[in-house]
Parts: sequence; structure tokens; C-alpha cells
Amino acid sequence: MTDQAQFELFDSQVEDQIRALKQENARIEDEIKPKMEEISENKRKIEHLEKYLGITEGGGMRRTKRTTEISRLAVQILREKGEPMHYTEIMDEIQTKKKFEIPGKDPKSNMTAHLSTDTRIVRVDRGTYGLKEWQKKDPEDESSEPF
Repeated sequence: MTDQAQFELFDSQVEDQIRALKQENARIEDEIKPKMEEISENKRKIEHLEKYLGITEGGGMRRTKRTTEISRLAVQILREKGEPMHYTEIMDEIQTKKKFEIPGKDPKSNMTAHLSTDTRIVRVDRGTYGLKEWQKKDPEDESSEPF
């Protein structure tokens, strides 16, 4: 067999291996496609639930059950009141009416940290917070108040 024939045989074998690998990849892709769709659906659900809890991508603070509870109670209290409140009022309501103690060495700082990191809550004035959902939607109307 000539050198040219050996090169052609080798090239043919490599091409066969490439075809076989491409077929194997196609088979594997067909097998995992339903799982990938399932993963995408789960990611969509996670994003929805995190948005509900006010968790943002790269938000820094790892939310625990306790931190989620503080934010949830703050949102609940603001909704019940129906207007922005000073953080100390929110904190008092959480502690007295909801019987939930704000943890930490400095509970006031801890409370403001929870309020300022929850995407459902916005600061409307110094120490005063309201719900983002209360903000007016028309940015063109200069006469409208933010709340």
C-alpha cells in the first residue's frame, strides 16, 4: 500500500470516528433534552419564588428563614397600614403585635438592613419605608407624589 493510500485510509477512519461521535452526541442530546427543559422550567419557578420573597441575584445577604420572616412581616404590616411607615413603627408592630423579636446586637440597624434589601420595600424618606407596589406608574406626571 502506498503512502497516499495509507493517508486516505487514515483520513477515512478519522471521518468515520467524527460521524460516529456526532451521532452519539445527537443521541445524548435527544436523551437529555426533556431534562434540560425540566431544568429550565425549575429555574423559571425559582426565579418567580425568589422574586416573591424579594431575593435578588447577587444580593449579598443570604436569606434565612428568620430574615425572610422579618421581611414578610414588614410587608404584611405595611399592607395593613396602607401607607409608608417609619422603621421604628414597623419594628414595634413586628415585636408587639406579631410577637417576633428582631435579633442582633443592634435590632434597629438589623431592621433597616432587612427593609433596605427587600425589593418589595422602598425608602420614601429618611427612615420611612413603603411598598414598591404603591409607587405610581406614570413617570411623566410631575404632579404625582411617589406614593
